[in-house]
Amino acid sequence: MADDVTVAQMLDFHREFQSFLAAAPNWPSEIGSAVATALEGGGLAWPLAIALMVVVGVAGERLVCWKLNSLNRTIREQRAGEWRVVFGYAVFRVLFELAGVLLFAVFAWIALYFSVDSGTNLARTLEGLLVAIITFRGCAIVSRAILAPASEGIRPIALSNDDARAFHRWAVAFIAAYVFVVFMGETIVAAGMTPVLGRATAAFDGLLLVLILIVFVSSNRGRLARLFVSPRPAGEKPSTLGQIVSQSWVYMVIAWLAALWVNWGFGVFTNDLERVESTSISWWITLLFPAVDRLVNALLDKVASLKILSDTGFEARRERFVSLVQTCVRIILLVVALAALAVTWDIAGMDPLHTEWGQRIISAAVDIGLTVLV
Repeated sequence: MADDVTVAQMLDFHREFQSFLAAAPNWPSEIGSAVATALEGGGLAWPLAIALMVVVGVAGERLVCWKLNSLNRTIREQRAGEWRVVFGYAVFRVLFELAGVLLFAVFAWIALYFSVDSGTNLARTLEGLLVAIITFRGCAIVSRAILAPASEGIRPIALSNDDARAFHRWAVAFIAAYVFVVFMGETIVAAGMTPVLGRATAAFDGLLLVLILIVFVSSNRGRLARLFVSPRPAGEKPSTLGQIVSQSWVYMVIAWLAALWVNWGFGVFTNDLERVESTSISWWITLLFPAVDRLVNALLDKVASLKILSDTGFEARRERFVSLVQTCVRIILLVVALAALAVTWDIAGMDPLHTEWGQRIISAAVDIGLTVLV
């Protein structure tokens, strides 16, 4: 059964690829035509409409939030050491900045409403652009809250200032690229682009994002290694497996990213929505893994530092507790990511999570987690 499914999938891909080759000569002209169609509408010309929308949104936000901005700067300059205070400052800062984004959206939408005719292609395109800007700013706020590149005193995870700034710059660049390609892809497809060329455009947009991640991993190898490598006791030698992973993890990550794109692009190109959705689970786990891992580490460290635990002699087992729970969380995330990817190929002719070995893996992960916690 699995072989039949795989053959059918490959035939679908071959058929779509032949259609793509036939339509490919018209690809540039169709993109241009779709963009022109998306910008059709009455009112101000689209450059003026965009400029007015952004200027009014920013001006309205600054006018209303000038007091909040001064308070936000005060929070950013805090040098608090108590984790509860740090958490409180971080939450307040995120809320203040989200309030600013909300005000920007309201004023920008008002400007958009009065500058272009509603119901036109241009109005819908600029509404999509406004959503893209809001999404970018919201995600950048989350990145800034986690990495705190200019606020060491309220940084929730252990990072040097240089590493925090570098990671934040890359995060903002990736968010900008992601939001842009999603906005452009949805815009040109909605404007009437040939379906096979629209799907091909989406697949190549995904390739662009993967290439950005590969460049990030390759150029920040040392910084990423410092995130996950724990200090080793003096005189203790790393295991053979540890040495292999430390020397080859970059290539493993690149191969994993390439596999995700191939599988996701295959699903997009053949219009296999189930494959796309399942691969997206692995994709988001991969993207969020470093942040989740570090936040879990910080949380475990705070839990292990509670006075009620130190009074019970827990201090001697603290590092082992943190290490074991952290490893358990990593294994669970890895298993879920691999299972989501495996599901797309119908291994053994069925959903791997419902096979005997799939259930055993899940049961083992749960047992490990309960054992560690107890």
